[in-house]
Amino acid sequence: MRYLGALFVGAPDLTLAEINTSIKSYLLTKSPLTRPLPQNIQALALLALRIEDRACGIWLATAIRMACILGWNHSVELPIASAPLSTTEFLWWALMCEDIWLSLVFTGTPNLIWPGDCNVRNPSSPSFFCDIVALSNIARHILRPETVDATMRQSASQDFLAAWEATHQGIASNPIPEAPIPQRAATDDLLASELSSESSQWMPVAPSNEASPQTIPLPESSRPMNMTLTPTALIRLVYAAVVGLLVLDPFEPYNRDPHLFIDSQREAILHMALILESRFQHGAFARWRLLVKLADIAGAALCVLGMDRGREWAAKKGNGAADIRTLEDLWAWWGSGDEEAFQKESGSINAQPYTGTPGDIQDIGA
Repeated sequence: MRYLGALFVGAPDLTLAEINTSIKSYLLTKSPLTRPLPQNIQALALLALRIEDRACGIWLATAIRMACILGWNHSVELPIASAPLSTTEFLWWALMCEDIWLSLVFTGTPNLIWPGDCNVRNPSSPSFFCDIVALSNIARHILRPETVDATMRQSASQDFLAAWEATHQGIASNPIPEAPIPQRAATDDLLASELSSESSQWMPVAPSNEASPQTIPLPESSRPMNMTLTPTALIRLVYAAVVGLLVLDPFEPYNRDPHLFIDSQREAILHMALILESRFQHGAFARWRLLVKLADIAGAALCVLGMDRGREWAAKKGNGAADIRTLEDLWAWWGSGDEEAFQKESGSINAQPYTGTPGDIQDIGA
């Protein structure tokens, strides 16, 4: 929890590195991966979202297997059918959504959860969570149609998205407010910030009426960044990614001319995804690589559509981003860009080939 709190409120990178080292040491010495407990499942699912290295797939797979061992993939029959979802049911849907998006980011990794293998009740509240689940299921329909229920395959992904949009008119019309100058208390409480439901950044806690401690502005060089997005901003980003997937999907009939289904709202939401990345590039997007991937989908879609913002995105990213036309192109571009980072994180194993002779190798048993 200390690690996640530090991520969200803008702790220095040095602090994050120290906590991260402690977590990895704990994973190696205490073996929490062998204990199917709710707190272990939740922790593994949250850590996997950081996508620091390829171990994130192992963490997510372990979390899902633990959840299945505990029976989370089946809802308990309740005397009142309309009863709110339990905590474990919410966590199961969170694992479902994470499985969909991480399978997109790490192409070649199949979905671990098949809808036919579970019968958990659909969420009905809160609206933010329902929207994330709905958009994730549309993404599943686009990316892994073989995992979707047969009755759903009769309708195109375009129709599912249009049905969701019908209840979310104007979602792309409200501008993103500028981030205020962050402030923090002199006591440096990592969990002192509160999330505003209307703005798209963490807001500072109101100063206390007590004399101590006073809330003071930080020097420019040490001001913490705005770390996270509000629920509304995150929904906009996921929505933009789904629209981008439709543009890049080579199997979508509309893709013969993607301009046919890009109306003003969908074009605006694609632009908004890149605005969010620019606004929070040193905050949430710097620490949660999955958010960068979602913005990349929007940027590549705008490039395919011939929009100026898309060409700017491609020029900024470089490394062949301007050549992306389909999902396969995007996956290949991601793979080439991530390989160097993964090699650094894995210690550059076998980076230098051995050039000696067999006589140079000492007997292991000596």
